Amino acid sequence: MEPRQSFVELVNSEATAMGTNLKSGSPVLAEALGYSDLDFLLVDRQHGSPLMEGLEEIVRAADLQDVPVVVRTPVDDTSMITYLLDNGVRGIMLPMVEDVETVREASSHMRYKDGRSLGSYSRAARFGAVPKPRYADYVNEELALLPMIETTAGLDLVDELSSMPEVTALAIGPGDLAWSLGVPYDSEEHHEALDEIFEVAASNDCPVGTFAPAVAHVEQFIERAAYLIHSSDASITMNYFDELLTDE
Repeated sequence: MEPRQSFVELVNSEATAMGTNLKSGSPVLAEALGYSDLDFLLVDRQHGSPLMEGLEEIVRAADLQDVPVVVRTPVDDTSMITYLLDNGVRGIMLPMVEDVETVREASSHMRYKDGRSLGSYSRAARFGAVPKPRYADYVNEELALLPMIETTAGLDLVDELSSMPEVTALAIGPGDLAWSLGVPYDSEEHHEALDEIFEVAASNDCPVGTFAPAVAHVEQFIERAAYLIHSSDASITMNYFDELLTDE
């Protein structure tokens, strides 16, 4: 048996991968969204999404249609990374990255070649059904590490971070970046900073993804982003009923 599809494949394909934030923490919605055209799901542990005990159920539900789950970890906490990956999470997003050591530390919990402890009988390895050499290759090459650029200090590190072999792709946190820069969201200064990230990363052949809260942001970045995280299941549901009831 082979491991599941890798998030690395998605961000390096020609098409832009589209995901959403599973704010509800619902395995039912994770399963249902697997039947849509979404490419992946984000579970946000930084801002209070599901407890650790609920994550395995979400991943198991998403696995029914081979939809990768990416988890954003809390700031400065890499301790849970191996646990998440052993349960089948296929990408780790690191918030508020402002130094390269955070990335190296995260990679040491992700990849055997960087120091991760062996776990070849985990759920991610199909409880040992995946041959150990194949699973080791999967862990080393196909699990995604996504440092987030969302502060002025992070902006200064784009060239260095996008050159690191540990990094699969960069992630932009556009809201926090605007706040850190002290400029309005979607202002000219904000767009210039976003353009800088894309351009510098492209010079190092490093993919970039970003949060795209509105459809207009999807349209803005669809041609240049490797992946987009559009809204959340909770926000989309709320907006739908707001619009429906307003129309009435």
